[in-house]
Amino acid sequence: MKLEWMGEYRDIIEKLIRFSNGYSSVLHKKQYLGTDIAISFAQIQVVEYILENESYMQNMSKIAYRLGISYSTFSKLANSLVEMGLLQKFNISGNRKDIIIQATDYGKDQYIKYSKFMSEIWIKRIAQAGDAIPKEYLPYVAEMLDAASTGPDAEKSDKKLVPVKTAKKKNPDTI
Repeated sequence: MKLEWMGEYRDIIEKLIRFSNGYSSVLHKKQYLGTDIAISFAQIQVVEYILENESYMQNMSKIAYRLGISYSTFSKLANSLVEMGLLQKFNISGNRKDIIIQATDYGKDQYIKYSKFMSEIWIKRIAQAGDAIPKEYLPYVAEMLDAASTGPDAEKSDKKLVPVKTAKKKNPDTI
């Protein structure tokens, strides 16, 4: 039985599901991805984001949010990357609360090796398949993929927030 409810997008959705399932099976698996050390896709994505946004000096919470992962997951990834020598942690002068993470020279070097490797084995194939798509349509393809990556809970809400009422604590002296 062919699933009709997906309409003309059935083939695209099937490929997205297949990609998602395949990616999730290797996301945390450490591999040599053209690098001198075994690294996971989850780890290299953190390095990549930090390199792309280094000048913003975002704190760890902000980076976790932008990557779409929980703070605790991001913290574990960041700590493992610090131990591997790919990242280093800093505080902004006068602010010990926020931790800023930056790539080390070694981290930058490993990312360059990774990007060359992935460009040859993966990006080149994607680009060849995408050559048939007119360049002016690429933003629409990106928008479709973005829509697929955000669930219904990511929708903006116009609901009014109401303060939570808490029960008053009883004074232990009056009991």
